[in-house]
Amino acid sequence: MDLEESLEQIANRISNKIYEEVCNNNEQQTIDVLIKPFLRDVLGYNHENPEELRSEFTADVSGRKGEKVDIVLMSDNKPIILIECKALNIDLSEYNRGQLERYFGVKKIDAKYAILTNGKVYKFFTDLDKSNNLDDKPFLEIDLSKKDFSSDVIEELKKFRKTDFDVEKIRSTAENLKFSLGIKRVIQEEFNSPSYEMLKFFQKKGVYNCNLTEGFIKRFSPLITTAYNNIIEEGVYKRLDSSKKADVKEKAEVLEEEEIKKKQGIVTTETELSIFEQTKSRLAYLVDTSELFDEIKHIVHHDYRGHFTVYYKREQRGLLFKFVEGENGVHSYSFKNGENITTDKFSDVDALLLESFKSSVDALK
Repeated sequence: MDLEESLEQIANRISNKIYEEVCNNNEQQTIDVLIKPFLRDVLGYNHENPEELRSEFTADVSGRKGEKVDIVLMSDNKPIILIECKALNIDLSEYNRGQLERYFGVKKIDAKYAILTNGKVYKFFTDLDKSNNLDDKPFLEIDLSKKDFSSDVIEELKKFRKTDFDVEKIRSTAENLKFSLGIKRVIQEEFNSPSYEMLKFFQKKGVYNCNLTEGFIKRFSPLITTAYNNIIEEGVYKRLDSSKKADVKEKAEVLEEEEIKKKQGIVTTETELSIFEQTKSRLAYLVDTSELFDEIKHIVHHDYRGHFTVYYKREQRGLLFKFVEGENGVHSYSFKNGENITTDKFSDVDALLLESFKSSVDALK
């Protein structure tokens, strides 16, 4: 399962009424069913391994004994990211960051990054403004409920993955993100409500030559806002048009393949599709590098009469295994190295699956 799929899966939980009922006003449930899965599936930290993640981490602050950080992510037995957790329905925009501010900069901890989250919104902080003092504003904010998992969001999250975490690289990114967010905010404010300086700017650019009288400003300001919104809409329409064309082509290819299968009497079963999904999920857990993790999205499947193949990019050189569905949940797996396993537990093929995946990625570099 790639990062986008993991984010999508957690986002679906947030919109699920049952999860909402369980997590609202319940911080521990929010941690268990939303936040820890995010830390595990998106950032790659095993919440069962104290070398990677610790809960209720003691952070004695001057004048306050027994203070505890909800979650701390670890590396080399040292805290690297502090996480303050709130229940799902808590509005983080109104939340006082006092607790995180107290923990941040404590010598015993010495973590340079902090996250404030309610399982839906994740706010990433550091100390760009003043060393060892938490910034007032986050340098990165992600709202999973919006399901806006653009390539930019994915790339930023990758930097916080256990396998890629680098304090200095993230700091450089944080500075750029902070400036970028500031620029976006100013642009948005200026075009929504143009200032006198903005009107002067267009005057200097030759858009108009008249004096900036009160009447002219009232008439011209809305035109700036309208023009800006039109530019945004045109960009959206172009992306939608491109996306629709790609969707139509993909659907046509799928329908053609399904038609061929029907003629050949091939029916892909729920069990076969389940094995395909388990393959991706299991490899996401087993791989030990971000490079391999990113290649999981290229795993595909093909159904034949008598067997079902799962492979990486190309079927012959990238074959992971051939699957034959059995009775009572006991299935057969044939790997390209010639080994065969018959079992009712998918985890029994872990070693061969990982070996097969690594060799396929190497073969198709």
